[in-house]
Parts: sequence; structure tokens; C-alpha cells
Amino acid sequence: MGHSWTDAREHAFRDACLDWSRLIGLRRDMLPPMRPDRGPDYAPLFVHLHSTDDMQAARRRLRDLVGQQDSPLRMDDTELAALVARIDDPQKHPNLPDSYMLYRRIGTANSLHDDLFEVIDSGCPVQLAEDPMPPEPAGAVPPSPTPGAPIVAIIDDGIGFLNARFCRGTAPRRTRFHALWLQALEQQARTPKGTLAGRILDAAEIDDLLARGDESTTYAALNAAIYPGKTRDETGCATTHGTHVLDLAAGADPEDADDPARDWPLLGVQLPPKASTTPLAPGSKATWSWVCAGSCGRPPGWTPRRPSS
Repeated sequence: MGHSWTDAREHAFRDACLDWSRLIGLRRDMLPPMRPDRGPDYAPLFVHLHSTDDMQAARRRLRDLVGQQDSPLRMDDTELAALVARIDDPQKHPNLPDSYMLYRRIGTANSLHDDLFEVIDSGCPVQLAEDPMPPEPAGAVPPSPTPGAPIVAIIDDGIGFLNARFCRGTAPRRTRFHALWLQALEQQARTPKGTLAGRILDAAEIDDLLARGDESTTYAALNAAIYPGKTRDETGCATTHGTHVLDLAAGADPEDADDPARDWPLLGVQLPPKASTTPLAPGSKATWSWVCAGSCGRPPGWTPRRPSS
């Protein structure tokens, strides 16, 4: 049988080793970038102290644990302030359950603190950044100008807290917010040791922001200081859910003297970006605790952090 030879030409051929390596490389190049290392991983926990004959001793032990440098436990400053308040005055809220939200370093044995508390719930691990926003001294919290009036609290995202419908007067405008917690990703606090989850603004600080006059610029500066890059900042949008809901519940024309809602004090917690898709069970406990304590007078852990200008 005769053979007919043709001229040589280029052609791709498959080699089990070379092609497998090339395809793996292409696949690896298409993967999303690795998560940046922001610090150690901690799991948020919702815990309840075991009932004992000496609850004060149990509270003090928990306080000491979250304050030790080598301890695997961390506690947000607002939650720590609530714990310390119960230690200082155990009769103030005698029927309040001894339940707290804290963070435990991943890899810590569950049995390490079994004799102190029971874990009720846990959330997705978070990384605590090593370089937090520097805390500033707490500011004085003014009393409500309308004692006995209804207090409206909102927990939502995208709260346009500088909107005129949440203010009193016109020249100059004054906020109706008694306090606003702008929640963000957890960071490590060095003094005191613990965690920071955003910034708390009091009425005086919000009034200072109102005096700047430009809502959009003020929101943009706050978002840049608190939230990481490539995060959708709800207050950077023209319309936001939190603003709409709060306006329905307690919005008022500051010049309408016949509207009683005009004098209702407000409390707000602005949830961190993408909170609607993130399990928040342990963190939501700290949020509700802060709001309830604020409704009684002064939220625990009142440590406002000034926004960047």
C-alpha cells in the first residue's frame, strides 16, 4: 500500500502532563483573589452565664477574661460597658438575664469556658483588623429635651440621619437623634482591649455635621472613614431603605408645630453594608441591648468616635 506524504504544518497536540498543567494554571488565574489577611479569626458568640450563688463573681471573671492580653476572648466596648455597669450596680436591672455577646478566637476549645457560660448561638467568623480607628474620649450625653415623649428606635441600613425631617428648628437645625451607632466590620481595640464595631455619634456630633450643610459630602466622608473599599455605602445612594422607614415611623416637618412627632427623640443603629445577607444572630443581641439601654436613658459604652473631615 502506497503512502502519500504531505508538507509539514503547525498543529496543536495534547500532552497529558503539559496540557493538564496549562489548564490548571488557567483555572487558577480565573479564581477570585484571596481574602486579605486583616488579622486573627474570631467567632461571634451569644453566651449566657451559668446561674450561681455569686453572680457578681461570674461577671467579674468574664470581665477579667476579656481584658487579659493573652485571652482568646474579646468583647465589644459597648457590651463591656453593660457588663461593668451590672458589676458596679447589680440592683439596677436585677431581672435582666446575664447574656452577653463576645468574640472567641478560632481554635479555642469549647470546654475552656464551659464552667462559666453556655454558648447560645454563634455566627460566621470575622477577622479583627490590627489597626482600628483610634477611639476618642466619650462626650457628655445631653438629656432628652422632651422627657416622657415616645422614643423611636430604628435598626436598618442606609439611615439618612441628616435629613431635615429628623431635625428640630431651621436656623440652625438640631438633630432629634439622641445617638446613632454606625456599625462596621469589627476591629481590634488596643485601649481598652476589645473590639470596635463602627462609631457611635451623639447629638452634639450630629449637630456639628448638620452645620456643614452638605449631606452628600458628609456621608461620603463618613463612609470612607468607616467602610472598606468596594463596599456599597447605602447613604451614598439617592434613596435608602432606612431613611424611608424612619420617615414613615417618625419623620416630621421641623416647622410644623402641630405635628407631635416633631419632638420625638430618635435612636438609630445603621447596620453594616451587606448585613441583609450575613448571619447576625449574636451581633443583633448587642444591637438590641444598646437600643434598649438607650431608651432607658444613656446607652452603655457611650464612646463616640469623631468622623473624618
